[in-house]
Amino acid sequence: MNICNFAKVIISRSTKDSTSINYFNNPHSRSEQNTLTPVYNSSVSLKQRHENYSLFMHKYPFMQINNFKLYCQKTARIQEYVTNAKYYEHRNQGGERETFINHFNLIQWLKISETERKQHKLGNCMPCNTTHIDISKIHKSVSETSIQILNLSEQIVENVSSILPTSTATKGKKTAQALINVLNPLFENQFRKSFEKSAAEALHLSPIEKSADKVKNELTLLKKNKIQIIEATSVNDRDVENFLA
Repeated sequence: MNICNFAKVIISRSTKDSTSINYFNNPHSRSEQNTLTPVYNSSVSLKQRHENYSLFMHKYPFMQINNFKLYCQKTARIQEYVTNAKYYEHRNQGGERETFINHFNLIQWLKISETERKQHKLGNCMPCNTTHIDISKIHKSVSETSIQILNLSEQIVENVSSILPTSTATKGKKTAQALINVLNPLFENQFRKSFEKSAAEALHLSPIEKSADKVKNELTLLKKNKIQIIEATSVNDRDVENFLA
């Protein structure tokens, strides 16, 4: 069942968890809540759980299930997928189910950035298959493609890192730079844009200013501020103008 893992856990657990619901309803006191033990209420009706889920996801259209009948159908299957030990690595002998639920519950959903929340969607969820793949992989619903990408990424990082003659303290930075140098021309050929720029856009990073550009911008800003100060003072006050010159 290739459904967003946050949706899986929120539908099967958080919609009936009093702790999660209180956490959602009291945003101003979230930082004060350190110990958050789930309290599941089995008497909550499916209708109420659907309303809870709709409220949790009202700002995220790609995560919504507006049809109540469809929600009921999905809930029955998702409940089985999240609960049954056979769907986890090692049949949950190492506590994989708890790890999965603790990572993808409503409380954790509210802790990730708004930007990331908007990227999640019910089917073929990219963040779950990439950003959260280290946890997603412990559930057997993870796609084979995601596992292949993870294995390939680990292999590339390991191979590049192993051939760099540098100290442990700087190895991460050197490995990243080596990967960028290799991937930039490949991205240019395939997508007409460098890997470095694509990664910056994906991570919503501001472009790094070159030192000369940075100095030029600072001088321009200082000059602009000086002009504004002079204009704000009396044009006849030559002492102030001379002082600022």
